[in-house]
Amino acid sequence: MQIVVYPVLARLFNASAYGILLTVMGIVNTVSVSIGNTLNNTRLIQNTNYEEQGISGDFNLILSFSGIIGAVAIWIIGQRMFGFSIFTSVLMVILVLLMSWRAYFIVAFRIVLDFKSNFICNICIAIGYFVGLGVVMVSKQWPCVFIFAEVGGLFWIYKETKIYREYFGITRLFKPTISKFLMLLIVTISTNVMLYLDRIVIYPILGSESVSVYTVAVFFGKTLGIIMTPIANVLLGYFAQKDYKMNLKSFWQTNFIVLGTASAFMLLSIVIAPIATKILYPGFFEQAQPFIFYANLAAVIGVVASMAQPAILKFVPTYWQLIKEGMYALVYLGAGILLLKKYGLMGFCIASITANLVKVVILYTIGTIYFSKKNGR
Repeated sequence: MQIVVYPVLARLFNASAYGILLTVMGIVNTVSVSIGNTLNNTRLIQNTNYEEQGISGDFNLILSFSGIIGAVAIWIIGQRMFGFSIFTSVLMVILVLLMSWRAYFIVAFRIVLDFKSNFICNICIAIGYFVGLGVVMVSKQWPCVFIFAEVGGLFWIYKETKIYREYFGITRLFKPTISKFLMLLIVTISTNVMLYLDRIVIYPILGSESVSVYTVAVFFGKTLGIIMTPIANVLLGYFAQKDYKMNLKSFWQTNFIVLGTASAFMLLSIVIAPIATKILYPGFFEQAQPFIFYANLAAVIGVVASMAQPAILKFVPTYWQLIKEGMYALVYLGAGILLLKKYGLMGFCIASITANLVKVVILYTIGTIYFSKKNGR
C-alpha cells in the first residue's frame, strides 16, 4: 500500500483530491478498523472462556450491528462533510462493511496461530490492490482499490475458515463480552483517531493539500508500523494462549528489542527517507522535505508505543487503557491544534513527537508497576 497504491493514487489525482482521499481513508480506517480489530482482540481475550464452556456465538451478532452503525456514520460524513455523490457514498459504505468483516474474521488465523494462512490472506489482499488499481485507472473511483483488496482477503478467509458460520445469537457470555468490546472500542477509536489525527486536524485548518504534504513526509516512518504491527498481533496471539504467563522481565525484554529496532530504523531513515520520498512522490517532495525527519521521528515513537500495547491490552485491567488514551489525546489534541495554528506543519510535527513520547512513558510506567506487583516485587 505504501510503495505502490498510494504513490499511484498520488499520480492519478491532484494534490487537493489526493488530500481529500487521505482524509476520508483516515476516517474509514478509524471506523472499520476500530470495529473489526476491537472485536478481533476481544475474541482473543475471551476465546478461552468460550472454549472452556463449549459455546459459540455473540461475535457475529456484535460485528453485524456495529458494522451497520459504522456504515451509517460513513454515509453521513461522506454526504455532509465531503459532498460525495450517492454512488461514491455507496462505495464507501461497502468498503466500511468489508473492512470491518475482514479485520474481525482474520482472527480465525490468530486463534490457532496459523501464520501460513494469514500470510496467504495478505497475498490475496495485495492481489486485490493491483486489480483495484486497474479499475481506478479506468473509472477514477478511488474506493474501488480498497474494496477489491478487502474482497481478496475475505475470499481466502471464506475458503479456509468457517468463522463466518458461527452461531448468530446471544450466549450466556454475551454480557462480559460486550462489556469488554465496548470498553476496548472506546480505547481503539481513541487510538485510531490519534493515528489519523494528522489528516483530521490538518484538513479543516490548513486544507487538503497540506494533508497530502504531511502524509508524504511521514510515510517512511509509518512503514515501520506496517512491519511491526503484525508482530504486535502475533504477540497478542501468544499472550492469549492458556499457558502463557507474562512477567516484568519478559515485558522489558520485548521493549528493549523494539527500542533497538526503532533506533536503527530511525538512523537508517535519515539517509533513505528523503531518497524514497523523492522516488515515490516526486510531485510532493519539495514541499515535504523540511518535515520528513520530524514527521518520521513522531511515527517511529508511535510504533514503539504500539509494541508495548499487546501486553497492557491482555494482562492489565482495561480501565488503564482509558486513562492512557485520555492523557495521550489531551496532549495530542491540545498541542497539535495550538502548534498547528501557530507554526503550521512543523508545529504539528513537534506536537506529534511530544504526544507519542508521553504515550510511551505512560505505557512503560503502567507495565512496570503492574508486572512488578504481579511478581511480588
